[in-house]
Amino acid sequence: MGWRAVVGAVGVVVVMGCAAGSADQPVMRRYVEVEGGLGGAVADGDWEWAKSSRHVRCGEADIRGDDLGANVVEGGDVANWSSVVAERGDRCGDDYETALFRLANCERRERGLSELTCDMRLVALGRQHSADMRDRDFFSHVNPRGQGPFERMEAVGIAYRAAAENIGLAPTVAHAHRGWMDSAGHRQNVLHEGLTHYGVGVVASEQGYFKTALFIALP
Repeated sequence: MGWRAVVGAVGVVVVMGCAAGSADQPVMRRYVEVEGGLGGAVADGDWEWAKSSRHVRCGEADIRGDDLGANVVEGGDVANWSSVVAERGDRCGDDYETALFRLANCERRERGLSELTCDMRLVALGRQHSADMRDRDFFSHVNPRGQGPFERMEAVGIAYRAAAENIGLAPTVAHAHRGWMDSAGHRQNVLHEGLTHYGVGVVASEQGYFKTALFIALP
């Protein structure tokens, strides 16, 4: 499928994430940082590799893909940051972002969990952080201005009862999905029963695709 396209001949999955805060307490600022993954050339069998993980139950064949190409959209803003902004149908952003959204919900369904609701505010904010990491050559939840995910959400007026963030740099959707599902901290965010809304912002670079996924529970 088109959205499996690779940027560059060599890809290394690098993923980081932070755990969700309690719904009953202020958001915890505990960060989980993991580096590793697949080295060498990306093979055509990347989905077979991804689904070989005991933590991955969903792959390319398990989600709707007839409307997915290789479309990556940068930028974008929302008119109102104070309330949830829905996407049309079962999409959530561009093709890469929608693929990750559908995979996350597939993993939740496989475990009997409720699906996440797309929030385009989180997509827009995720794209901003992904582009910032690429353009200013850093890879962290905290940007050079000292803002972490919670400060970035609060700065634009996104209110939440609990929140979490996963970030990643990977050559394909398959590698990003397995990277997050193989890491306990990232997997916890994807499968957290207390988180209800989601958006991931993806930007392309010569190194691969920078991804910032944000999860919240509404206040």
